[in-house]
Amino acid sequence: MNLRYISIKHIYNRNPDDYTLFAWKIVSNSRFICNWMSKEVRKLHIDTGPINMFCFTQSPEHEECKLSGCFKSLECFITISTKEQSVLKAMSSLTDRYEFYLSLLEKGYRAASTIIPFHIEQLLELHDKFRVGGYRNEWLFKKIIIREYGLYVYLKCYFTTFDFHMDIEAYDLKQTILIAKGTVFQTCPDELFYQKDIRSIRVDGPKLLILNFLGETEIEVDLDALVYGRILVRYIDSYCLNWTERHESDQSFIKRMTW
Repeated sequence: MNLRYISIKHIYNRNPDDYTLFAWKIVSNSRFICNWMSKEVRKLHIDTGPINMFCFTQSPEHEECKLSGCFKSLECFITISTKEQSVLKAMSSLTDRYEFYLSLLEKGYRAASTIIPFHIEQLLELHDKFRVGGYRNEWLFKKIIIREYGLYVYLKCYFTTFDFHMDIEAYDLKQTILIAKGTVFQTCPDELFYQKDIRSIRVDGPKLLILNFLGETEIEVDLDALVYGRILVRYIDSYCLNWTERHESDQSFIKRMTW
């Protein structure tokens, strides 16, 4: 079996203490790196025997590794000292924070290699690639030509330490004039909050529809407005009445989950 997933986790606690809340924020703020690593590591086809996931769980007390046959994962507990906690909390540079998260992954790799042999250097080379790319996790979701409106539209995804958001860029058909650019969807920094919501797109009359994994409409973009440089979005969801309500709710949660 090949390695497909790399994750930093925290210990579940019904009554979270200061360390648990600290660890929870690390999970949220480092998730964009783990997501990028998980996508890139699949290209390397690293043989990891009976498991396909490295799960690095933060612990204030002990370090150990154990196999989980149920989830095909190797869970390694890694400690973060009180001094390291203080250093991270005092960091004002995002680059320093990103390097701290990468150092946690490296600590996890070294622990994992004592149980399942693999070449750590391959993963550290991915770290270098991530650095060279400016610590960014970005990708093109979809592009579409809408000839009846004279539009060439790109939907681009940005997964950051603070949030996940999808932007729309609308050009003329020759792609020489940028007509409109802005965010159409924003949520918390975890795949759980977006991966089922955005799977495909289609045009239905005056609307550009973004569909979820069931083929249902999640987001509507008004093409009549877009052609004139205005981005009007309606979010369709069973637990939110409209985009504004969802957007404000997510912003509040994002603020609590980040440093």
